[in-house]
Amino acid sequence: MHGNGQSRVQQAFITMLNLALHNIYYPEISSVLLKEKVFFQALLRLLDHQHIVIRGKCILTFLLLFKLDFRWMTAVQQEIKFFNELDKILKDNYKYVQCCLLCLADGIQEIVPTIFKTVCDQVSNLIE
Repeated sequence: MHGNGQSRVQQAFITMLNLALHNIYYPEISSVLLKEKVFFQALLRLLDHQHIVIRGKCILTFLLLFKLDFRWMTAVQQEIKFFNELDKILKDNYKYVQCCLLCLADGIQEIVPTIFKTVCDQVSNLIE
């Protein structure tokens, strides 16, 4: 299966993954995926996919992972490729990808206060 057929399979897979991440029936999914280096690298590669929809859905996958487990933000911050791809997408003219990027930015803005609260709570527990 090459070309368009493979892209359809990739798009279907990422759609199913996003549904699974959104509906969390398997609470350990984040830990399992964090251990899978192949998964993370494949997801990074999909950010540069030739099909716009796959790029956009991949951005949403990262957002769902960030919301699910803050450790994903740590994993991503070590990958310059992630930020390079976001920079390329930022310059993209396709509205779908731009909307996905805005969702990512809005989602991160929602997550940051929770991260700070969690860190403060952890530090308070260590001090007491």
